[in-house]
Amino acid sequence: METATSIKSMCCSYVQTSFLSSKLRISPALFDPAFNQLIQSKQENERGFLDPLIQAKRQQKELAKWLADRKIHTPSNLSTFIKTSSYHKLALEKVLHAGHLIERIDKLKEKYPVGKLTDRGIRKLSRAITKKHIPANYNFLKYYEIDIKEIITGIQCPACSRFSMKRVRGTWKCRSCHTADKEAHIRTLHDYLLLISSSITNQQFREFTHLSSSNIAKKLLTALKLPYTGEKKSRIYQLPKDLFK
Repeated sequence: METATSIKSMCCSYVQTSFLSSKLRISPALFDPAFNQLIQSKQENERGFLDPLIQAKRQQKELAKWLADRKIHTPSNLSTFIKTSSYHKLALEKVLHAGHLIERIDKLKEKYPVGKLTDRGIRKLSRAITKKHIPANYNFLKYYEIDIKEIITGIQCPACSRFSMKRVRGTWKCRSCHTADKEAHIRTLHDYLLLISSSITNQQFREFTHLSSSNIAKKLLTALKLPYTGEKKSRIYQLPKDLFK
């Protein structure tokens, strides 16, 4: 049985192949080399994570094996970088802020001026990765420790980006810039799918879109021909991902 390798991000060019692992840390974080962990501090509480350097090194080896199994030849010394919000003297060589990434890549180009991958090789690698790509499927709110109450609800205006659209005479109209959009609720359902759940009820739809009428909510959801279970007030609509392509 073939096991899919977890690939965070990989940059391919004629120069070399680089493995990039990004870490978004809002609160302060500290590298602890003694116990090989990353300690994150948040509101006087500390939480330990696996050292990103160790994690990236493991993923680098998995990627190298994945490429070798497919007879895709890349430089043997894949470079590993992690961008994070904290520095530690033992991690300075491998860890950098996102803003310094381009500068580091430019230095690598100077260090490895000889081409390693041809255009044909890059296309082959791109096709192989795309074919085996498995979209992430996890609870974003739980993963990033975000309370559902922190989510901004309502219909976001595509023109001014404010959450100020209201249902007016068969369309959504922005109270700020007066932009009208009949399908604005579809984008909001996509946000709901990505952030909260792959299913939604009439009441949840009304709460998320700030829509007061249950009849209008039913009409909008029914018009999308969403698969559902249950009847009347107990009806639950499923939000398939291909609806938003």
